[in-house]
Amino acid sequence: MVNDESVRCEGLVGSPYLAVAVGDCLRRARAGRRQYRGCSVAHAIQMPMNDCAQTPPLSSNLGRVLIVTSFVLPHVGGIEEFVAFTTEDLRAAGWDVRVLSSSLPNRELAQADVIIPTIHAFHSGHPIPYRGWTRLWREIGRADLVVANQRRNLLPVLAALFASVRRRPVVFVIHGSPGVRIPQPAWFRAAAEIFDRTLGRWALKRSVVVTLSESGRYFDSGRNRFEMRYVPFPIRIQPPVEPKTLHVDETVRAIWAGRLYPQKDPELAVRAVEIARRRRDITLDVYGDGILKHELLQLARDRPWLVLHGGRSWSEIQELQSHAHLCLLSSRAEATCLTALEPLSRGVPVIGTDVGDIARHLGAELARFAAPADDAEALGGALLDLCDHYDEVAPLFAKNGERLVWLHRDCSSGMAALAVELAGAARRKSARSG
Repeated sequence: MVNDESVRCEGLVGSPYLAVAVGDCLRRARAGRRQYRGCSVAHAIQMPMNDCAQTPPLSSNLGRVLIVTSFVLPHVGGIEEFVAFTTEDLRAAGWDVRVLSSSLPNRELAQADVIIPTIHAFHSGHPIPYRGWTRLWREIGRADLVVANQRRNLLPVLAALFASVRRRPVVFVIHGSPGVRIPQPAWFRAAAEIFDRTLGRWALKRSVVVTLSESGRYFDSGRNRFEMRYVPFPIRIQPPVEPKTLHVDETVRAIWAGRLYPQKDPELAVRAVEIARRRRDITLDVYGDGILKHELLQLARDRPWLVLHGGRSWSEIQELQSHAHLCLLSSRAEATCLTALEPLSRGVPVIGTDVGDIARHLGAELARFAAPADDAEALGGALLDLCDHYDEVAPLFAKNGERLVWLHRDCSSGMAALAVELAGAARRKSARSG
């Protein structure tokens, strides 16, 4: 139900907001109501929310949504999980959803309806599509709404520009926030800056821009000077874990999971554990694949407490985290920090670098477990702090998990504020015109 005072989403949150906020306007447009014909998403989300509350339950023929992204499952990452969540939610809300994706590296079979041939260039494997433009154009023409995913990739940016030409409303989802600069060649940074200031900015200005993190909202809003909408990241709600105990002489089992890329900085986690091992017996199990795999294997050769396991499925990672004493996050730059949010929502203790939304996820009582980015001594100190006071803080992590589940499942606080803002804007616009 949606009204002026609160917005509640059934099931997972995030993309149902798009279904409610945009769906009613597009349904009216197709029904031929004159005042809504040819409206944009910006117009749609400015409709009075109580109008949406009075509409009949969502049917199975709301229209077609095209999600355009450079990465999908089984490629591992927060963006890929977001695409899967959003697809499930929009289909449950009554939308016909098609996913258009770049082909994946290492010949993985992308879980998408349409696959655009792509080369993965440079050391980072940056996706660059090289054909398939006619199909992209045709898919956009068949859609009622385009959801573009990730502003630094060429495919979603071009999709947003194509949709603008074809007069299709676009929701552009931002993934990113400030952090420690990742070492990159000067030419690559210059090319990225030119891309941001030209194609990237043109695409965003023609879209309704949504960020999934509070930190990303303020970062991108200030840099690009356009208004953004904040939608909490949808997560799969899992059963909480039982708080563990940790004896003084017990080996601490730590887990690091993610992509082995410079942005995630798994080597920092290794250095932090090495520092903490001066006082405690700690093992570190690393789960993931990527361009830093060789470096991690070299480190593991003379460190028997460090084990590199390779990639695992989402469900396997959840199971492994539930048996560990703690999870480590060592990223240089993040937005939502999904690798911290998911275990924290289950009550699993997490220590991480203070990037993206991790401070928000930890809350005031656990803030000391967020260390400055790129500081192995500080991260190792936070790790020792947790080990020394484990039995005291484990219940706090369990309590914090309940808070996160409420925040990301109910979505009433953030969505209520957004609904009030949009309803007020719609009323003022109606008053001026009438």
